[in-house]
Amino acid sequence: MANRQKYTRAAIGHLCAHYAREKDKDDNYIKFGNQDIDVTRTHLNYNLAEEDQKMKQQDFINKRIKDLKCMNRKDVNVMITWVVTLPQEMNGKSDEEKERFFRKSYNFLKNRYGAENVISAYVHMDEGQPHMHFAFTPVMYDQKKGRYKFDAKRVGSRQDLQTFHKDFDKHLEREMGYKTGVINGITEINLSTKELKEVQKRMAEIDRELSRIHSKTPQKGVLGYKKDEVEILVKENKLLRQKAILVTRESEVAKETNKTIQREIEKIRTSASVKKRIELVSAINGLKTQLNDVMLENVKYINENANLANENMELREKVSSLETELNVLKEFFNKVIDFFRTQARDVIEKFKKYLPQDLSKRVDEALKQREHEFWREAMYVEPEFESQEFERDDYDEFER
Repeated sequence: MANRQKYTRAAIGHLCAHYAREKDKDDNYIKFGNQDIDVTRTHLNYNLAEEDQKMKQQDFINKRIKDLKCMNRKDVNVMITWVVTLPQEMNGKSDEEKERFFRKSYNFLKNRYGAENVISAYVHMDEGQPHMHFAFTPVMYDQKKGRYKFDAKRVGSRQDLQTFHKDFDKHLEREMGYKTGVINGITEINLSTKELKEVQKRMAEIDRELSRIHSKTPQKGVLGYKKDEVEILVKENKLLRQKAILVTRESEVAKETNKTIQREIEKIRTSASVKKRIELVSAINGLKTQLNDVMLENVKYINENANLANENMELREKVSSLETELNVLKEFFNKVIDFFRTQARDVIEKFKKYLPQDLSKRVDEALKQREHEFWREAMYVEPEFESQEFERDDYDEFER
């Protein structure tokens, strides 16, 4: 996954020192936030941009500010960074393959924002999950004034953020030859720590509300509609189908009756007896009356069939709409689950190292058991309401 941030002049000194693993006056590595640096692995860090940008980071930024148009204000952003984190799926890959992943990521970012804007691309192997800090100056060409200028708002626009992850994922899949897993359930979330906490708080409220609804209302699968509502729709759909079949059969009977009358009329026309003809004329009139009644009844059935077809179409559209909403809610639920499962695992992994080994194993077993029970409950669907969207294979895939 990748996360973007913008910074002003006041922040770049500390950040650049952190990226390059510079030390403070007490000979400690400069940190950003609350990172835990494993000094035994710091020698494994490297800068992928050292061939493209040989100046010191701050010297390069100051030169760009001096040479190009940049407003002299404290709130002007002069640096944008993308933090690209190695996907969990690649933890088992070799060091060479991990470096290949970061190098392909660096090439994508360099081409997207311009090699001339690259400040640095430090890969940190000594903090938790390996990641790369790609830093660049947000410089663009002003067509109206015919010059280059700093413009973090346009370079780091919302449109750029919206298209970034999909473009990044396609590039990596093409260059690496396989899905890297760079897009996950929370990839599209690009929030500050404060905003992220607000989201987590809201997610917890949603989770409590879902639990309350789930305990009171029988539902069709996870976050589905009420069981009774779906059952009524299914029964009405079946009833409409049966009525349509019945009307079709009655129409066929009317056609056969019409053929019989036509045959009788033909026999009457060929009769040689006048007396018989008079009797038959009366019979023909009676048959014509019957024919008219049958035709009127047939028209009635045709109209009913058309009405039933319209009602059936409306119900189909309603069912399709419900299925679409079910899919949206299912995707939302899966993202919520992935998000909290990732957060929970990160927290647990941090604190497990303080536990005895036997207690740590018991924690793992308890978590696996709870996650197993949760998914068994979440993915279970009543047999009569199983559909293409909620298959038992979903649960089996999770088990694997």
